[in-house]
Amino acid sequence: MNVKHLQKLKQFIGKAITVLFLLIYTSLLGVSRPPLLISPINLNEKDFNFSDFKESEKKKTSKVPASWGGSSLSQETKKVDGFDMTVYSLSGGAWIYHKKVKLSSNTLEIIGEEAYKGFLKGQTKVEDPENGIMLTAGKGIYDKAAETVVLEGRPTLYFTDKEKKVTKITSPYLKRYLSENKTVFEGGAIVENGEYTIYSDSAVFLEKDESLLMENYPFIFGKDTFLTGEKVTYSNSSKNTVLENDTILLKLGYENQRKKKTLKKESKEVAVNKDKSEESEINTDEKVKKISLFTGEKMIYQTGNDETRYVGMFGNAKMIRDDFEFTGSYIKAFGKENGNIEAKEGVVLLDKENHVRLSGDLLEHSKEKNYSHITENAMIEFLDKENTEVNSTMTSIEIERFGERKEIVSRGEVNLVSNESTVNGEYATYFEESEKMFVDGNPSLKQENKTVYCGRIIIYPNSDKIILTDGLNVNKK
Repeated sequence: MNVKHLQKLKQFIGKAITVLFLLIYTSLLGVSRPPLLISPINLNEKDFNFSDFKESEKKKTSKVPASWGGSSLSQETKKVDGFDMTVYSLSGGAWIYHKKVKLSSNTLEIIGEEAYKGFLKGQTKVEDPENGIMLTAGKGIYDKAAETVVLEGRPTLYFTDKEKKVTKITSPYLKRYLSENKTVFEGGAIVENGEYTIYSDSAVFLEKDESLLMENYPFIFGKDTFLTGEKVTYSNSSKNTVLENDTILLKLGYENQRKKKTLKKESKEVAVNKDKSEESEINTDEKVKKISLFTGEKMIYQTGNDETRYVGMFGNAKMIRDDFEFTGSYIKAFGKENGNIEAKEGVVLLDKENHVRLSGDLLEHSKEKNYSHITENAMIEFLDKENTEVNSTMTSIEIERFGERKEIVSRGEVNLVSNESTVNGEYATYFEESEKMFVDGNPSLKQENKTVYCGRIIIYPNSDKIILTDGLNVNKK
């Protein structure tokens, strides 16, 4: 390599070093920038703005074609979320359709020709004839992308069922999800129809299911009835109300008052037995109020006619009145005035007036017949009038109670145990008014090491008094 070539190579290397130095110097002292510029519109595409809406929601909005109108129309260009949008103002019966749902008001302001948003003011109304729904309010906001309408100014929902009965729901705030056929009420909802009135903090109405969901112990008022529970679901189609967790039902009823009447005897008999005049109870025409309290973990309250109406309480069910208490795992009241009762599993009926407690695993009661039937571990406990302690206990295969006759009949393997004796027989009849019992069917009395057989044993359970009649046969061990 000659000298000339070496000089050219040195010059080239020097220029290259100079260019590289200038590039490094410029990079250090200049303002650095990212290699790709991103539009702020794309950065905020999750936020609702009308410029981006035209692109990102194009496919979705095409499924909901725009249809709107009114008696008068004006339009202008406004800045909406920083973008120029055409705003249409309609008045004189203005309306807009979302699929088959019609929204109308005195004045209507629409954003964009495709009606991306609508602001309704004055006599606002939402009509959905397919689901039997109509909503009214002072004003509302329609959102096409979200498929919702929010109503304020005493918003009210009217639902008409197949029987043409109307349910009315009002609240300070109402939001309807048009595609889901769901309406949410907040700020204190009031539900009214011909059978009940409900006060709830909030509510959700599912139109397809015709059901209303409420939580946080709503108050339900019906005719002579009050209900509440932590969670309540009401089905308009089945007229069925389900209450869950700490449920309570208060029922007010009217019954004929019963009064004791002294039976007159002949003068000779009265002179001999002055202290043994008999009394019996008779029904009078005077009506008295009776309040019944039902409690339990879950309750089903079915309205309707006498054939379909019932109240079912599940889980630690209890029914309390001033004259008796009723407990069991499951209690169902049905029929005319809910006069028939069915109870299962650990059933206990405490009669406060007659001082007896009946129990078993299956109980059936008819108010009309004034008749009760207990089976499966049937038992009667006779209580002390002063302190409700148990004086004696009787078990049998089944127990029948005849209210009009004031009699309790035990059948099959009767066994009566008191502090001092045990009585056995095939059946027994307890007379509530005279507080005495007849034990029949080869009865026997066992005391200490003796067993006595006779034709009939008369027992006074509350005084432990026993009378043996119709022949005696004593066996000693």
